[in-house]
Amino acid sequence: MTGNKAEKDALERGLGLKEAVALNMIEMVGIGPFVVIPLVIKAMGGPQALLAWVAGAVLALLDGFVWSELGAAMPLAGGSYVFLREAYGPGRFGRLMSFLFVWQTLIQAPLSLASGAIGFSQYASYLHPLGKYGEKAVSGALVIVLVALLYRRITSIGKISMLLWVGVIGTILWLIWGGATHFNPRLVFTYAPGTWNFSWLFFAGLGSATINTIYTYWGYYNICHLGGEIREPEKPKDPPKGDITGKWKLSYTTPEGPEDSTLDVMMASDGSLSGTLSGTRGTFNIISGYLSADKFSFTINILIEGSPADVLFSGTFEGTTMKGSISVQGLDIDFTGTKPGVRASIAEGAR
Repeated sequence: MTGNKAEKDALERGLGLKEAVALNMIEMVGIGPFVVIPLVIKAMGGPQALLAWVAGAVLALLDGFVWSELGAAMPLAGGSYVFLREAYGPGRFGRLMSFLFVWQTLIQAPLSLASGAIGFSQYASYLHPLGKYGEKAVSGALVIVLVALLYRRITSIGKISMLLWVGVIGTILWLIWGGATHFNPRLVFTYAPGTWNFSWLFFAGLGSATINTIYTYWGYYNICHLGGEIREPEKPKDPPKGDITGKWKLSYTTPEGPEDSTLDVMMASDGSLSGTLSGTRGTFNIISGYLSADKFSFTINILIEGSPADVLFSGTFEGTTMKGSISVQGLDIDFTGTKPGVRASIAEGAR
């Protein structure tokens, strides 16, 4: 296993905060609402259908909190694949659950993409009559265009997402303006007799409608699938309290036994870190890192059983010593670090 091989196979961390937010937003705001609006109204039977949209938003928000915690803890490519693997154990049921997730994604993802393409072609018919086969042709062409747009470097996809985000925001503002200028209170606040009779039929309709509204909110978790391509997933919060530039000897004990590594690190004025980590496993570049107050964190990428994996080093430092933990694939290992030769140099100067 060599550092060069791991770096070659590692994903490019080319997405920043703006691109990540844009990717999530353009994933959430699409053709979904236009496709399911009639289904939601049919299930609820009147303007009380707005309750299903609120319920769907609340559920999406709560689930989003869960995804944000998982994504921050494991900023790796794969999203649910990684979360399931680590939750059930890489050497136990984790591999099975991850496989099942990928298997169902092979079925679910094309269906989701197809539903969006079909909805796009149906609404395009309002601008120009397409006919049955015309709609099919537009749907198929849209899928091909999307594949062509995605078949490029992640940095280019980030730029494309920003352009699409501008269109999404413009569309949202347009719809808000149209709704505000054509608002009719009678259509919203006029209910049929027995509308608010909270029987099992009411909640059955609410549940059915909420399933459809949840579909329209899908995408809030999208960026978690690209965790391995996010640039600096954690940002410094406080100014650095010192400078950890230099060479450090790190000592830790892995399942294979005690190991030592040499950390050669440089710190910029804003606290960002760069450099290399060298040891018996090879030499690896620091992908991203920072120092915030006395707390540091940096990530390298290595090969484990032939597959690239991010390794997170985090901890605190004081003077010429540091301590912390190494996190990789659900395993946490404590480590300590010292600056070799520093004390000897001080003693030599004292003489």
